[in-house]
Amino acid sequence: MLITDLKMPGIDGLELIQKARELNPEIRTIMITGSETVETAVQSLKHEIDDDIKKPFSIVELKKVVKRTLYIRQVVMENAQLLKDLKKANRKIARLQKKELSN
Repeated sequence: MLITDLKMPGIDGLELIQKARELNPEIRTIMITGSETVETAVQSLKHEIDDDIKKPFSIVELKKVVKRTLYIRQVVMENAQLLKDLKKANRKIARLQKKELSN
């Protein structure tokens, strides 16, 4: 998980997220911002940011956003595993059907 501020010296949060995704496409992201605008909302969508939090925020609010983002990651990983298992089962069924047809 990457938690970053939108405005930082040297590199902005969106650029950091883009670079992090190049290294790890499955990384989950939370953007911290002091001012939400339509432009930042559009950029957040384009960069597939999982969640955002507006400054100032409480630790309780941050924990809630982190928990929700980690839950999303868990669901995505479980779905990927289920899809992998389903493809494996379908290949096995296809082999068995092919074997039955050849007998």
